[in-house]
Amino acid sequence: MLSAPILVLDSALAGLRLIGRLRDKLPEERLLFFADVSRHPYHVRSVESIERLVRQNLKFAGRDGFKHVVLGCDIASAVLAPLPPGWTGVIDPAARAAVDAAGSLDKPVIGVLSSTPAIERRALERALMKRRTRARLHLRPAHTLAMLAEEGRDHDDPLLILAIEQTIRPLLDRACDVILLASTSLCTIRTSIASVAGPHVRVVDVADAVADDVARRLTRARLLRPASSHAPHAPTLRWMLTDESPAIFDRAERLAGFELPPPTIVNTDDLDQLPSDSRLRPTA
Repeated sequence: MLSAPILVLDSALAGLRLIGRLRDKLPEERLLFFADVSRHPYHVRSVESIERLVRQNLKFAGRDGFKHVVLGCDIASAVLAPLPPGWTGVIDPAARAAVDAAGSLDKPVIGVLSSTPAIERRALERALMKRRTRARLHLRPAHTLAMLAEEGRDHDDPLLILAIEQTIRPLLDRACDVILLASTSLCTIRTSIASVAGPHVRVVDVADAVADDVARRLTRARLLRPASSHAPHAPTLRWMLTDESPAIFDRAERLAGFELPPPTIVNTDDLDQLPSDSRLRPTA
């Protein structure tokens, strides 16, 4: 079980941001990333469809075993909440990090950028209010901004800056103390968002919060790999894509911020033929 990988599932390439954070925080761990890019975006799909896709991806990517699952998609995290043991989504870590960022403020004003379906599910809203009942929340959809971020644009790209200004202006007008980036896609442009928001607003990156949560859970369960436990030249990252476009791979490396090994290309026809496994527990 200790040698089994941490499996990261996402509907897009932004989950590579999580991979980078996990590499930094848990350098001894093996990581397996599955990006369902050809069936992205999930926000246009029904709840039943999202559940089916996640279960198919889990069954395929996790067929050789895993010790923990990270669900990087905010929509899927909201749909499947509450998650079973052995899983980390974005909801609880995001809420915990936003409340921590608010510090000792009695009635903090917390702005949230997420997808419309995730907001409508209200899972993050409930998680925030559970931790800080006197907080004032302003949840704002940011799908267009997330799409621009996933294109791997430069941080000073004029169109990106304009989109950020238009997206967060309502939150700044409401004097938000904290802006929570509840989508991993938005975490790739955190620096640009923080620059526009100004020095008096704490911008919280959910990728950091998720990596912290995974480290805490594995430590508590005594599932961390011991130091120097890798075999010589053993790969610490494997990843799978449901799209073989060269442009996708180039964009993935820009988003990851580090050199990636060649991906395994997965045919979605093979995924569609899989029964959607109802078992959502780790298996080594």
